[in-house]
Amino acid sequence: MRGEHFIIDSTRDLPQFLENARSKFGGEGFQAHVLDIEGCYPNMPKDKIEHAMLQLVQEARREGHTGVSVPMRAKKLKCSWKEVGGGFKWIPFEVMLGMLDFSLNNAIARLKDGRLVRQLKGIPMGDALSPGMTIGTCGWMEREWMNTLDEHTKKKFRAKRYMDDILLLLNKQGWDYERFYKDFKESHCYMYPLKLEEATEGTFLETSFEIMQGELNFRLKNANAGTNGKTIWRYQSYESYTPATQKASVLTATLKKVDYMASDQSEKFESAMDKLHEFRELRYPAR
Repeated sequence: MRGEHFIIDSTRDLPQFLENARSKFGGEGFQAHVLDIEGCYPNMPKDKIEHAMLQLVQEARREGHTGVSVPMRAKKLKCSWKEVGGGFKWIPFEVMLGMLDFSLNNAIARLKDGRLVRQLKGIPMGDALSPGMTIGTCGWMEREWMNTLDEHTKKKFRAKRYMDDILLLLNKQGWDYERFYKDFKESHCYMYPLKLEEATEGTFLETSFEIMQGELNFRLKNANAGTNGKTIWRYQSYESYTPATQKASVLTATLKKVDYMASDQSEKFESAMDKLHEFRELRYPAR
């Protein structure tokens, strides 16, 4: 999606975003806020969804595109603007918009007593198109709002959103950042009836972070840290029937993630020790 929006495609993109913010705002003093778009799914206005999707299609048409080739099976293959044969299905924009309209207005659920009910408001529950509607419509709202801001203001904050979860970083120097945050939270960004509410501080997606003396430190989120590894049962016991090679692979992949998600050597070491302790609690041998 082109333009200025907050969409983050993957949790793996978050460390780079935090690192960029740290290099940009480090030493100047800044705040971090984690927010949710309250009632995003049941309250998203249908007319805004339709308008946002139409806008995106019109932009693609102006760039010479008429549809999308979608891989039918392989998850690692990417969609393409060009018509591709083989395991791809070509979907013209007219068909896509027709599917969207049908999905929005024909979300039917069957109750236990056999009655059928039709969802009248919000994003269709359980529909395969719903994630795209959520991501695209919120991104369109963000882009419209960003167009109302001056360049000085844009340089003073950074934001990313995954579905309806938002991380907002504010530079505290040289502007009324408290007024900006109040307006953003109220929300001058996401259209009525959507509104923002504060979520758990210091955690966004799979990352835990803290700001100390103007510096941002972050690491892989771990709810079991300091709890003897018993808060959340995340991995199999070493005494399970799973092959030892699979258990070793899980351990290796976990530590690679620890390495990737840490802001520095200190955070990496502490995060790794917490994870190793968690595996020891599951009777993984020290070797």
